Amino acid sequence: MHAKIYNIFKMKLNSLKKRYKLLYMDITQVFFGKSIVPDAIYIEPTNICNANCIFCAYQFYGAKKNVMSMDVFKKALKESEELVIKRINLTPFAGEILVDKSILDKIKVINKYNFKVVSTYTNLLYLHKFDIDEFLNSGITDLHVSTAPLERSLYRKIYRVNRYDHLLENLISLLGKYNKSKTKTINNLCIEFRGNMSLNECINLPDYKYYIAPLIATNNIKMAAMSTYDSWMGSISQDDLLEGMKIAKESGKKILPCNRLNNLQVLSNGDMRICGCRFNNSSSEDIFYVGNIKTMSIRNAYNSDIVKNLKKSFFKGTPPEECQKCSWYNL
Repeated sequence: MHAKIYNIFKMKLNSLKKRYKLLYMDITQVFFGKSIVPDAIYIEPTNICNANCIFCAYQFYGAKKNVMSMDVFKKALKESEELVIKRINLTPFAGEILVDKSILDKIKVINKYNFKVVSTYTNLLYLHKFDIDEFLNSGITDLHVSTAPLERSLYRKIYRVNRYDHLLENLISLLGKYNKSKTKTINNLCIEFRGNMSLNECINLPDYKYYIAPLIATNNIKMAAMSTYDSWMGSISQDDLLEGMKIAKESGKKILPCNRLNNLQVLSNGDMRICGCRFNNSSSEDIFYVGNIKTMSIRNAYNSDIVKNLKKSFFKGTPPEECQKCSWYNL
């Protein structure tokens, strides 16, 4: 018990130290013109998704659908290593990584570099199209599985695709091989249920208890449940969700730059954005766009006037509407 409390305290203390460090970097960048680098790089292998979730902005996302070229992918990795960035996240802004047929080849390229964390989300719907052992040993360190509670009709209502059997079979296969593998690179695996149920309700569903519970054999497999969702600047309303799912309230007063502004995202076409989770469907202008990696370096993009002015707006108490209405504001 004491060890658990100590570990929780240590984790929170380390998180606080990191946040103060990032805030110090923001201040030196905005007010003293110091050139800094992102804390993490998000690389979007593809912006195509194989689901159509009722809570996701993908249904409104009008960007041209494509898969990132290997040249752009390698350029993002090379620059990230040169900047001594240690964390790579492959979660698309709006898409599914396993739609990219070359995703394992891309992840293998990551292994040639010295990154500490390689994380991603996936809905697992296309996992059966890949060698699961190869996927487990690919170089991914942190894997988050996004799914609805394990009930067929509920899954179809939330993810709006008729692929529940694929999801269940792929999840069973993944967990079975994960437990047996002695060479897997995935150190942390989390199954996240997105729907209208508590975690306790999710793990008491018949399909979970019969198929999944017997495979949860390690402390490295965690569970989580989400029932509150961002509105994506009003694109999604309470009426779009099921009973029990809620639109999150906008965060309170925002006087310090959001922690998410310490990351830079490279989209599948090479465009770079300062935030990987905001989307304004009512505007033709993307205020988070800072350039394209084909013609601009990550360092120059992250130290552009666009980034500095965006962070400065928080210190002035006048963040843009996209940030004011965000429920994911994070310090």
